[in-house]
Amino acid sequence: EAARLVREAFLSSVAHHLRSDVPVGAALSGGIDSSAIVTSMRRVAPALELHAFSYLADDPRLNEERWVRAAAAAAD
Repeated sequence: EAARLVREAFLSSVAHHLRSDVPVGAALSGGIDSSAIVTSMRRVAPALELHAFSYLADDPRLNEERWVRAAAAAAD
């Protein structure tokens, strides 16, 4: 029950933040928080013109491109 309530509150919050007269975007690092936000944006607004922006480090130890691409694909 608690998980359902948190999910509903999270999706409701995302929906409220999508109210806009201009295109909206999100920073997508590939981490769990930004990935959850971007995929939720798609879930609550399937026709939304969604823009996600990421920084990809040159250092392979810091580069999260793999996770950014996975989250972007899930939101596509």
